[in-house]
Amino acid sequence: MFLWIVLTLVIAFLLWWLYRTRKPLVYYNKEGEIAPIVDKLQEIKKPYSPTPWLINRHIHTVYGMQYRPGSKMKPERQMITFEDGGIAALDWFKPKEVKPRCPVAIVIHTLGGGTREPCISNLCEAFTKHGIMAVVVNSRGCSGVPFKTRRMYNGLQIDDLDAAVKLIRKEKDPEDIYMVGFSMGAYMTAHYCATIGGITAGACCSHTYNGKEANKPFCSGFSGKFYQPFLMSKLKHQAFKNPFIDEETRKKIPELKTLVEFDRLLTIPLLGVKTPEEYYDQIRACDKIPITKVPIMFIGSDDDPFTSKHLMPIKEVLESQKCVFIETREGGHVSFIEGFAGRHTLCERLVPEWFEKVTEYYHKNK
Repeated sequence: MFLWIVLTLVIAFLLWWLYRTRKPLVYYNKEGEIAPIVDKLQEIKKPYSPTPWLINRHIHTVYGMQYRPGSKMKPERQMITFEDGGIAALDWFKPKEVKPRCPVAIVIHTLGGGTREPCISNLCEAFTKHGIMAVVVNSRGCSGVPFKTRRMYNGLQIDDLDAAVKLIRKEKDPEDIYMVGFSMGAYMTAHYCATIGGITAGACCSHTYNGKEANKPFCSGFSGKFYQPFLMSKLKHQAFKNPFIDEETRKKIPELKTLVEFDRLLTIPLLGVKTPEEYYDQIRACDKIPITKVPIMFIGSDDDPFTSKHLMPIKEVLESQKCVFIETREGGHVSFIEGFAGRHTLCERLVPEWFEKVTEYYHKNK
């Protein structure tokens, strides 16, 4: 009897796992410039099997963000100084063999994150296995670097990012430069690709699409009770480390409860906008997609607790020349863990191949 129960449970578990295993949905303009590139992608044609013991979006997200092992590679740190005296860290992950004019993938972390995030370090390691150098462009005040100016991480100002791109181009002379961002880093990537361009390809993982509207699901239910306090704790800790915040403002930091309140007090005064909502409107994905100068792959999950499925910019992607959207049923936020062991992600399969296929296409059709 006991064996029958065990066998039944095993069969039920396997059937449940098979039910969850599905090919991602792929959206792109079949008449657009992007079409011949997307048609050559092989990884998007393979099934995505979410790790079976990550049984819901919250467990998936928490494990992916906090408990999934990071890469064991030790990056080489390079400091960059900006024109206003601010500094940031560039953390380099290099292949065993660095070829002349080796391509470089710039990786942009989440809000309040950095190189040590599992999604960041593991993707960097994945790039090195494809012969691509990866560099994490940390924001000011992140990854153990002290603040030298009042400025903090935000999705609108991309001059620091552009300074890093120019430095990389000057010092490494890569044949191609790519850019990939997670969450807020995805906002910066899309904004950079639409505003400045000049790189080969971009990728946006767990872009929340519309900051103003995404705040509604993010502030309600479990997300509002768990993720928002967690994020606010990180952001307030970071703000307290900034010695350039005046004392009057500093006294108000402990009272901040939401990201909107944080942005109203600490972010928008330096951006030249009047409200957090105006700031969020200036970096919406739907406005960047039609004007992007660079091919972009978006990867998003239906169950992302930081946003809502109905905000996915599918319509804009289908009308665009340069964008493709990969939609999965599961994946949580900045996670997309797959396989029974829960060590690897869908992004680590899709993004390197995407960059390679874009490169092949444009080099062939120069």
